[in-house]
Amino acid sequence: MYNIKGVEKGAQKSLFWGITISSILIIIGIILMIISKDFSFSPSNLYLILTYAMHGKGSAILSLGILVLMVTPIITLIVVFFEFIVKKEFIYTLVSIALLIIIGIGVYIGVFK
Repeated sequence: MYNIKGVEKGAQKSLFWGITISSILIIIGIILMIISKDFSFSPSNLYLILTYAMHGKGSAILSLGILVLMVTPIITLIVVFFEFIVKKEFIYTLVSIALLIIIGIGVYIGVFK
C-alpha cells in the first residue's frame, strides 16, 4: 500500500548533518566571541552575516550556525519530498508540497510584512 521504507534514512542524514554543522558553527562562534571579547554584532541581513563570518567575526559565525539550525528542518522536508517522488508516493508528496507552501508563506510574511 504505502512504500515509504527507506525515506527515514534521508531524513536522518539531513537532520544529522544540519545539526552537526550548526553545532560546530555555534561552538566556533562562541569561542571566537570569548577570545575577542566582541559581542557587538547585530545581524541585519544574510549578506552581512556571511561577510562578517568570512572575516572570522565570532558573533556572525554564531548567527550563521543558528541560521543553519533553523533551515535544517526545511532541507529535511525537501529531501523527504524528493524521496517520496522517487518512490511514487503521491499522497505524501502532496503533503510535503503543502507543508513547503505553508512554510514559504510564513517566511514571506515574516520577512516582507
